[in-house]
Amino acid sequence: MLGILPDSEYRRDVVTLCQGDVLVLYTDGIVEAESSTGEEYSEKRLATIVSSHPQESAEELVESIYSSVAQFRGTTPQADDMTLVVLKVL
Repeated sequence: MLGILPDSEYRRDVVTLCQGDVLVLYTDGIVEAESSTGEEYSEKRLATIVSSHPQESAEELVESIYSSVAQFRGTTPQADDMTLVVLKVL
C-alpha cells in the first residue's frame, strides 16, 4: 500500500502512452481471485480479457474484467478487494 510505511522509497518514471494504448491498474484481489479448485485468476487471464476487448470503452472494459473474474470464481467467495482503473488513449 502506498504511503503506509514511513521509510518507503518509490521510483518515479515517465511512460508515454500513444493512441490506442490501454493502461490497467489493479489490486491483487483481481489476479489472486480463486476458482473453486484454488486456481488463481492470474495476470495472463487479465491480459487476455484486456486484449480481447479492444473496441470497448474504459467503463465497459472494467465491467468485462469484473464479469470475467466473477465467472472464474463461480461460487467461491471473494477474499480480497478488487479495484480497477482503466485508461484508454483515444
